[in-house]
Amino acid sequence: MRISHECLHRWIHAKPQRALDLRRYLPRGKRHRTRSKGRRARGPRIPIRVPITDRPKKVDSRHEFGHFESDTVVGASPSKRCIDTQVERKSRRLFAHLIPDKGAPATARAEYDIHKDIPAPARIDLTWDNGTESSCHLLVDEALGMLTYYADPYSSHQRGSNENRNGRIRRYLPKRTSFDDLTDEDLQAIVQEINDTPHEGPGLGNAQRGLVPRARQGNVKDKPPKDECCTYKLNPGIRLFFTRARITSSKPPK
Repeated sequence: MRISHECLHRWIHAKPQRALDLRRYLPRGKRHRTRSKGRRARGPRIPIRVPITDRPKKVDSRHEFGHFESDTVVGASPSKRCIDTQVERKSRRLFAHLIPDKGAPATARAEYDIHKDIPAPARIDLTWDNGTESSCHLLVDEALGMLTYYADPYSSHQRGSNENRNGRIRRYLPKRTSFDDLTDEDLQAIVQEINDTPHEGPGLGNAQRGLVPRARQGNVKDKPPKDECCTYKLNPGIRLFFTRARITSSKPPK
């Protein structure tokens, strides 16, 4: 018969054996037995997460407007202010919005504010990393008629345009810079200068002249009906988890 070491330790530290002080025979005798914490069961951090492998392959070619990459630029602590960034893949045009913190409700509101004035054919989908700030994506998807995909872990190259623009923002706002004194006017001036800068790549000028005018000229294919292209069905009950970031198509969140 074999006895595990855990069984022996529990017997030595049990109440009937305490008077014998058997713990002194252990290599590291402690007065009290340390309980194993184990692993807590956790639910999914991002509900109904759709991987980037489900994203249409045509998005990789950058031939169609309306596909965005998303991320958050974090300021120095103890400040909680961040910058939500969105980059359109074909034009490389940058959009940015100051948010009070990195929470999902604030991020959802920023996404709504950025995309609500963009013509519907020019806002098709978003590609995020796996940060929890995008966990309210179902509300944004429903309000704007978009889809959200998630890159593979540790694969920032799958969102290369967004990572590049975040790096350019860091030229103006280096790491360990607090965003407490940053105004929206200052941020938009930075965005304007980045978009006015000529970009690398065949046929690319600057991003400022790219997105909305061409979308209105019909250079963007109409988005197919959601029930034909969506990889999941929105469960109305999921909204109960996100009441702090309530967004509807008829009324923006407060």
